[in-house]
Amino acid sequence: MRAWPGSPKGTIQTITPGTSLKNAGNRLSPAVIVGLLKEASKQADVNLVNAKLLGTTPVLQGLNGAIFRPEVPLCRGLPLLLFQTQASNPAMLPTMIGLLAEAGVWLLSYQTSLVSDGETWHVMGISSLMPSLEAWKQHVTEAFQFHF
Repeated sequence: MRAWPGSPKGTIQTITPGTSLKNAGNRLSPAVIVGLLKEASKQADVNLVNAKLLGTTPVLQGLNGAIFRPEVPLCRGLPLLLFQTQASNPAMLPTMIGLLAEAGVWLLSYQTSLVSDGETWHVMGISSLMPSLEAWKQHVTEAFQFHF
């Protein structure tokens, strides 16, 4: 999980020992992701009500009051970059794709939330985590990334 430069970097593994918890990993992993989202984005309103399972894939339904339609799949192995911008910025997407390219990162998927309080959340599925989010500061209100 990476937010602005200087934030901690690490790996989290959910282990469910014993036969009684054999299938619990599918339900605990979304809870862990929700906790990570909440911790990385101090102002975000993330809880198990707005993150749920679709089949065996957890999805993000909303973030800080902004609703995603369709929901954002939280796929294992796909790094995600989440950021918030002013809603009426037509140059935003080309700028962000340029920042990815400068870091040698490819855009694999892209979703936006509905506008909430004049701002929009964006979720990019990317080929690898960005080495730094420093260059994003001037373009976004908030940004963080994680790899599940």
